[in-house]
Amino acid sequence: MGKRLEYIDAIRGLAAISVFIYHWMATLDIHLEFIDIGRVGVVIFFIVSGFVIPWSLNDKSTSSVREFVIKRFFRLYPAYWFSLLFVIVAYLTIPNIDWSKGGGQEINSISQVIVNLSMIQRALGFSNVIGAYWTLFIELAFYVCCVLLFIKGGLHNIKTLTILTIVLSLIALAGAGLRFYAGIKLPIILPISLSFMFYGSILRHYLLGEKKGQNFQPIILFLFIFTILFFTLKFNYQDGWFKWYLTNFISFSLCILLLTKYKIKNTILLYFGKISYSFYLLHGVIIAVLFSQFNTLVETWFGWLLVSILSLAVTTLISHFSYRFIEYEVGLISKRFIKKQVKHEK
Repeated sequence: MGKRLEYIDAIRGLAAISVFIYHWMATLDIHLEFIDIGRVGVVIFFIVSGFVIPWSLNDKSTSSVREFVIKRFFRLYPAYWFSLLFVIVAYLTIPNIDWSKGGGQEINSISQVIVNLSMIQRALGFSNVIGAYWTLFIELAFYVCCVLLFIKGGLHNIKTLTILTIVLSLIALAGAGLRFYAGIKLPIILPISLSFMFYGSILRHYLLGEKKGQNFQPIILFLFIFTILFFTLKFNYQDGWFKWYLTNFISFSLCILLLTKYKIKNTILLYFGKISYSFYLLHGVIIAVLFSQFNTLVETWFGWLLVSILSLAVTTLISHFSYRFIEYEVGLISKRFIKKQVKHEK
């Protein structure tokens, strides 16, 4: 990828905090009428993934795919397993937790926990142990798409990416239409999210790549996506379509602004960006545990504020631990493993 783009970390930090704020507000049953702050963060995460991830596969050597898979595995799974272990320990040792808080945590059976180790539990018919896990399956699907496109030579072809983005938007529209008219339930969020991710990849070509400075095409594609999305959400959410349309529009627009005109390098946001993956995975569990254990204290505004600050502090502390001693250390292990593989081949 070359030199690290620090403002990307700041965007991730902002996204992670917005998801935390959404679940924090939900402890008072506060839900904004026209926007979902949590989904804003998620959509930004998706676009940023599209902006960054494909450039891990820019080496034309045959070992590039294997290195990509190894790096992605070590990047995602160890911290993910730690969060799974964390919620299991909390479930077994701490009484009277209201798991509906913090995005929803649910443990139904041992088999559910075991299948959750795979990160593809929803595809196998099992519920997520932690509510935030739903986005990870989409990330995995995007990685698979990237690998297949790379093998076929289309991952960095703007025409291919544009066609794929358009097709995914139309697939979401078709799925929503079938739900509305025929009651046939097909995945809708998956193709919508993947279209956003591939748009992020296209955007990078126009901002940093061979098409740098040419902004007309991304604007046209943006307008197309949101025209199709209008009808998709109308079919899928019916009377509630406006909230989700506005949420996606604001998320998209904000992310584009942060990638172009307002490249934030705030120290605090940079820090939260570095720990954003662990922070995202763990924040819901910690909110649920602390607000349940201090349920009488949070009945007053002052007590609620204290527990809120404590939740943010504890989430940050444990996420820092997870980043430093799991994400970072495992990342070093993956690099050493790849070097050994390269030396062995030579």
